Amino acid sequence: MGVSLSVTRVEFRILAEHRKPAFLAIKALGSDYRWVDTHDLDRARTLAAAIDAWGWRIVDEYRDEGEPSGDVIGIEFEREKLGDEDELFSALAPFVVAGSFIEARADGELFRWVFDGQTCRVVQPRIDWGDGR
Repeated sequence: MGVSLSVTRVEFRILAEHRKPAFLAIKALGSDYRWVDTHDLDRARTLAAAIDAWGWRIVDEYRDEGEPSGDVIGIEFEREKLGDEDELFSALAPFVVAGSFIEARADGELFRWVFDGQTCRVVQPRIDWGDGR
């Protein structure tokens, strides 16, 4: 069993020069987490493969010539259930561009993982009904 998760909006970026340190940070976490494919994480040799073992997929930026720039410009959720994403995103946080976020809904509750260039925190939305009482 687990909590269903759907990603609703993403603004997420890792610069090319931070790919390797981000990869090493994920590998340093180890593989004793919910929904992490231990075998795939142990065999991972790239950031994309390490994130994939956690059930996520990175989106790479491409130049006009079709060559990858090396920058990550997005992230997509590939599973159905929420795992230990707080730990994953905390490890990645120092390498994610400040202002990035992942907006998601878990069991009906909307929230965001927000990155400030050093840390990642979970933020709940504030609802303003205006004059509607």
